[in-house]
Amino acid sequence: TSYADSRYFGELRYITPIFSTGDNQDHQAPADANFPSNSKINTDENKEFGLAFGIDFLNHHSLLLSFEQKNTGLEQKNFVSPSGTNYDYINRDIDIKNLLLEYNYSYDFYDRFKISAIFGIGLSHLENQDLVNYSVSSGTVVGSTTDTPGHGVYDLSNKFGIGIENKLTETSSINLSWVRVDYGTAEANKGSIRPSLETEIIEEQIILGLKKYF
Repeated sequence: TSYADSRYFGELRYITPIFSTGDNQDHQAPADANFPSNSKINTDENKEFGLAFGIDFLNHHSLLLSFEQKNTGLEQKNFVSPSGTNYDYINRDIDIKNLLLEYNYSYDFYDRFKISAIFGIGLSHLENQDLVNYSVSSGTVVGSTTDTPGHGVYDLSNKFGIGIENKLTETSSINLSWVRVDYGTAEANKGSIRPSLETEIIEEQIILGLKKYF
C-alpha cells in the first residue's frame, strides 16, 4: 500500500455548510408552542475552520480527535412571540463548540487516492446569546434588541459522511468530504420576543482538509 501503517497526522479544515435545519416544534412546552406548521429554524451557515489530530493504522483505519467552533445564528421564521406579536423572523446569536472522536475506514485506489467512510461521536456546547434581530410585518419593522440572558448546554454530537483524499507528497495530502453533523439540542430562555426553545441543530457540510503527517 502507498499509505504506511501507524502514522500520526494533523489536519487543518475549511468547513462550508450547505444545508441546515432544526426541529423547533417537538420539544416545545404547550404554552410556548406558538409555531405554525410552516415555521422553521436554521443556522446562518457560516464558514469556519476546524482542527483534527489522528493516526492511520492497519492500512485502512484512522482515529481522529477533531475540534470545531462555530459563531453563527439561529434564524426562526414565522411565529408568534410570548407577547402575541407576529414575527417574520428573529435571529439570535449562538456559539457552538464541538469535540469529536472520529473513525474513518478507507480504501486505496489509483495509487495516490483513497475514499473514506466517516463516523464520529462527541460532546458539544451550544450557547444562545441575548442579542436578538427581528423583522415584523413583512419587513416594515426591522431592528435588534437585548432579550433575556442566553442559555448554554452540553449535549452529545455525531457525524457521518464520505470523503476522498489525494496524496500530494509522502508526508502531505488534501481531502474533500461531505458530512452530516448533529450538534445536539440548543436551548433558549423565554423572553419578551423569543419563546423558550429547544431545537436540534443539524448541518450538512463540505470540508476541505489539508493533512500533514509527522
